[in-house]
Amino acid sequence: MPDVVTVALGGDREQRAVARAAGLLATAYGAEVTAARPADDRLLRWALDPANRDGVMALAVPDDDSRSAAWQLATAVPTPLLLVPSQAVVPPRLRRVLLPLDGTVEASDAVAPIGARLQGHGVGLVVLHVFDADTVPAHWDQSVHAARDFAEEFRLRSRLDADARLEIRSGVASADVLAVAREAGCDLVVLAWCQSLDDGRAATTRAIVSASHLPVLLVARRRATADVEAVAQVDDPSRLVLGR
Repeated sequence: MPDVVTVALGGDREQRAVARAAGLLATAYGAEVTAARPADDRLLRWALDPANRDGVMALAVPDDDSRSAAWQLATAVPTPLLLVPSQAVVPPRLRRVLLPLDGTVEASDAVAPIGARLQGHGVGLVVLHVFDADTVPAHWDQSVHAARDFAEEFRLRSRLDADARLEIRSGVASADVLAVAREAGCDLVVLAWCQSLDDGRAATTRAIVSASHLPVLLVARRRATADVEAVAQVDDPSRLVLGR
């Protein structure tokens, strides 16, 4: 199947926005687009096939209800999901993407292949790291050298390309992601996440998606093999997709 698959969720308006976002990504990704219905068993089988790990599923996310089909899909499949919030404005072309990173190897490993592929097609990368009160380095506000040293160390640790623009902020991650996306003129947010909504997890991810004015590409961090196998053994994949 093609690299970018649109999933028919929501009304006509939402589906048109998803089609535009999928086409935008496919053009910058060097991929093709096809459409699928959520109840089609082949959709989930495609998403779980290791041969399609470079593919993307695109769908509307109308609200922040964790029981919605969009969030059920997001937590169930290893395939990156291009989520198009109801308030998002799909830009005419993909010139620049925002990659928020928390400094962990898992986050960098999740988004690096996508960033490299987009960069190879001429898309600019803006990388954002946000401190909070618990993670801000000592003497951060007292030394220009400390900031410069941290930035260089962060680039090395995250294996950033020399052409990637690095932004470092201190505050609330979800708010800073949205603010920097606007300030930097980004057209897409590429976000690594834990792929779980249990016990209030992924609060930052959900806050970003629910308020984003841009499409958001969610990329799962590495999952345990047992988790993926459990999803693959579902007797009726359409039940998982639709939450029926």
